[in-house]
Parts: sequence; structure tokens; C-alpha cells
Amino acid sequence: DNSCFTALTFFTLEEFYGGDLVFPEYNIKVNAVENRMVIFPGFVLHGSEDVTKGIRVSMAQFLNYRAGN
Repeated sequence: DNSCFTALTFFTLEEFYGGDLVFPEYNIKVNAVENRMVIFPGFVLHGSEDVTKGIRVSMAQFLNYRAGN
């Protein structure tokens, strides 16, 4: 994405496996846990692992700002 910051929140509607957030350039994986919010610079390469069972629900918010006015 091209946002200044991205905020990703995970929710659980049913049991699921997989769907963790990954930052491949840094070899970091963040587990998709109920009510966990991860905020990171939008320009950092990121993705998610495949969900192997159930449905993972998340909400992404893209935050931008303008200096001045």
C-alpha cells in the first residue's frame, strides 16, 4: 500500500489456522490473534500466510497525514 502507516486489526468469528502477517524482508511473522493490532509503515513489504482452516477476519486502516494547515 502507499499509506504513511497501516493499522491491521485481527478478529475471530470462528477458529482458524494460518493467516499470520509476514514481513519477508525482515524475516518477521506476527501471529493473527484476536484483537491484536499491528501498526507499521505502509511502504514496508508485507503479506499474509495462507489460511489453512476457517476464516480469518481483519480490518486494515490506512493512515496518512499532512504537515501544516
